[in-house]
Amino acid sequence: MTKEKIKVVIAHEFKLISDSLSALIESNNAYEIVGTISSGKELIHQINQDVPDLALVDANLPDIGVLEATRSIKQKNKEAKIVILSMDVDNMLLDQMEEEGVSEY
Repeated sequence: MTKEKIKVVIAHEFKLISDSLSALIESNNAYEIVGTISSGKELIHQINQDVPDLALVDANLPDIGVLEATRSIKQKNKEAKIVILSMDVDNMLLDQMEEEGVSEY
């Protein structure tokens, strides 16, 4: 019996970062990359096509804010783990992200 792979979506405005994360994650057979995208609109489209178990999301993703992205993912999969990627997030936004269900940042 084969174990189902963990579906991962990577949403980052910089393709180099998305591609690097994708290569690293795909080296582990437990994960399946279901999308590497660069905008909020693409993220919404992606999660409507293939709901991830894990989302790596740029805090500065173009088109939609990180809170809207988090809400959209959680609406599709309440158990999804969301990791926000950022170099600089203020404490107020961190509190809001935690309330929305962000797992890590």
